[in-house]
Amino acid sequence: IVKMLLERVDINPNMPSEVGTTPLSSAAHLGHDRIVKMLLDRNDIDPETTDTYGRTPLAIAAYMGYHRIVKMLLDRIGVNPEIAHTYGRIPLSW
Repeated sequence: IVKMLLERVDINPNMPSEVGTTPLSSAAHLGHDRIVKMLLDRNDIDPETTDTYGRTPLAIAAYMGYHRIVKMLLDRIGVNPEIAHTYGRIPLSW
């Protein structure tokens, strides 16, 4: 289903929910590494979007303990592991 949605031109894969979560941050939170990879393989995905708490997908994956997703995100050019969330913690502090 995700692949089909990503093929549509009228779908914005960076569109946040009402609490600021994007498809990438949701996939990172739930540990769906295949979906994270699918999203990161696209050039139009912003891996540094933040939710209402200032958490990036990297911060979420690190907090949840999803090491494989953390590695995928860190391997992506442009992902900054030093972005602190609202309460001042950086992803690598988890």
